[in-house]
Amino acid sequence: MINEKERKSFDEIEKNLITAKKMNGTLQDIIDMANNLNNPADFGVNVAYILERDGLIDKAVRDIVAGIA
Repeated sequence: MINEKERKSFDEIEKNLITAKKMNGTLQDIIDMANNLNNPADFGVNVAYILERDGLIDKAVRDIVAGIA
């Protein structure tokens, strides 16, 4: 049987693996978008939309990058 300290450690590892998997998906989306980009000037805006979609930046930050704010 595992003790409380070990359980917390396993929970933290599980949380980190879930975060890593999500970040891998985000990075893959950015790479896919970059490989299919017609206008390099749109790269920053498109990355901002992906990051906002995945909850990594605020909508206000995305709007600043997109030149909306």
